[in-house]
Amino acid sequence: MPNPLYSSPVMVGRSVELAVLDAALHRADGGEGRLVVVEGDAGIGKTRLVDSFARSAAERGVRVPVGYCPPLVDDVPYAPILDILRGLDASPTSARIRDRGRFFRKVADLLSGQGTTTVAVVEDLHWADGSTRDLLAFLSRVLRKDSVLLVVTVRGDELVPGHPVGALLAELTRDRQVDRLRLLPLTRAEVERQVCELLRERVSASLVDDLFGRAEGNPFFTEELLAADGGTGRLPATVSDALHARFARLGPAAGQVLRAASVIGRSSDHLLLAAVAHLPDDVLEEALREAVDHFLLVSTSDGYRFRHQLAQEAVLRTVLAGERARLHGRAARALQDRGPSPADVAPAHATELARHWEGAGESAQALAAARRAADLAVGASSPAAAHVQFERMLRMWPHVPGTPGPTGMTRHQLLLKTAESAAGAGNNPRALALVSEALLEVDRTAEPARAAVLLERQGCYALTSADQKTSRTAYEEAARLVAGGAAPPQHAPGPGAMGPRLVPRFSY
Repeated sequence: MPNPLYSSPVMVGRSVELAVLDAALHRADGGEGRLVVVEGDAGIGKTRLVDSFARSAAERGVRVPVGYCPPLVDDVPYAPILDILRGLDASPTSARIRDRGRFFRKVADLLSGQGTTTVAVVEDLHWADGSTRDLLAFLSRVLRKDSVLLVVTVRGDELVPGHPVGALLAELTRDRQVDRLRLLPLTRAEVERQVCELLRERVSASLVDDLFGRAEGNPFFTEELLAADGGTGRLPATVSDALHARFARLGPAAGQVLRAASVIGRSSDHLLLAAVAHLPDDVLEEALREAVDHFLLVSTSDGYRFRHQLAQEAVLRTVLAGERARLHGRAARALQDRGPSPADVAPAHATELARHWEGAGESAQALAAARRAADLAVGASSPAAAHVQFERMLRMWPHVPGTPGPTGMTRHQLLLKTAESAAGAGNNPRALALVSEALLEVDRTAEPARAAVLLERQGCYALTSADQKTSRTAYEEAARLVAGGAAPPQHAPGPGAMGPRLVPRFSY
C-alpha cells in the first residue's frame, strides 16, 4: 500500500450540508441575518466543512473572520470574538469591553458595517465561556436584518445533560432564522472514495471494510489510521495508536516542538512556541516544517495550530510530568517578559500566565497572576471566568507562605469573592458551600456582624439552590444576631424581615 496523503484533497460527501450553508449565505446577502450551527462528534468533519464553505465565500468577496474557543482549562472571556475582531482589523480597547452593553453593540455594528456580507465563524462552541455565549445570543437577535451570517461548530458528544451550551442551542434553534446541521458519519461508499483520494489509486474492498469498521465513518479517524500505516499494510488497532505511531516517526526536534506546542494549547504564535521549544532557529524551522508537512500542525497568520484538538490531546498525553513542568515554566516566563499586547482587551494574558505558572509548580506567581486575571474578568463582566481564577487561588493558597502577600486579601475574603463569582456564574450550590466554609472561620459571639453578613449570604445562596430549610435557618440566625446588637449586614433588611423573599444584590 503506498504512503497516503495526510488529508483528502477533496471533501467527500457533505453536499447537502454545503447547500444549507450556501442558502444561508444567499439569504444573508439579501439582508436576512442567519445563524447556522454545525454539530457533530470529534473528527466528523465540522471544521473541514466550514473551511470549504469559507474558502468559497471568500472567493466571492465575503469577509470570513474566524474565532476559536479554547478548551475550558480556563474561561477566557470573549476569546473567539476577539479573534473575529482581529480578523476584521478592529479590536476595541479594554475600556470599551468593561461596558458590557456597549461592547455587545459595538461588536454587532462592526460585523454589520463591513460594506459587504460578513460570515463570522466561531469554532468549538462547546468550550465557550459564559460571556461569549451571552454575546452570541445577543448577536443572533440583533443581526436579523443585516448581511451577517454566524456559523458555529460544536461537538455534540460534549453536550452532556446540563451543559450550558446545550441550553443555549435549545433556545437559539427555536428561531426560524437558525439552522442546525448534524453531521453524520460517512457511508461505506463515501469512505471508499475518501480512501481512494488519500491513496491516489483504487483500493480493495477488504481495506475499505477494515477502515469502515474501525473508524465507523469518521473522516479524521480514517485519515489517521491510514497515515499511521506508513505503507506497511498493517493498520493500527485504535485511533490513539494511530496518532502515537505518527508521532513516533518524526525526528527528535519535531517531536520536541510538538510536545511544546501541546503544553501551550491548541494554537500558539511563533515567538511563544520558539521560546518554549528552546531550539536553535535553523533546527526549529526544520522541525516546524516537518510537523506541518506531516499535517500535524497547520500554519496560521502568526504561528501554528494543531490540525485537530484530538492530536493536541494525544501529544500532551506523551509529555512526562517533569518535562511538562519545565515547558509550562518556559511559557510563563516568555509571556511575562513580553507582557500583554495592546490588543489584549480580555484577561487572556493573565489567564495564560496563571495556567502556566500553576503547571510549572510556581504557586506564588500563579496566585498573583490568577488575582490579576480575576480582577480583569470582573471588569469584563464575566463572573464565570473570574470564578475559575478565584478557584485557582484557593488551590494555590496552602502552597504559598505569607499570604495574603501576593493577593492583597485574606483567605476569608477570598472565600467570599469565590462564592460571589460562583453565584454570578450560576453555580449557587458551589457558592453555598464556599460561604458555609467561611462561616466556620467566624466566631459568632465575638464577631456577630460579620457572621450576620455571611448568614444572610448563606440564606440567599441556599434559597437559589432550592434548599429552603438551610435558607430559613440562616436568615433566622442572621436576624437573631442583628437583634442582639450587631450592625445590620449589608444588603440585608432589619430584624423581622428575614425570609425567603430576600434576594440581596451583589457586585456580580
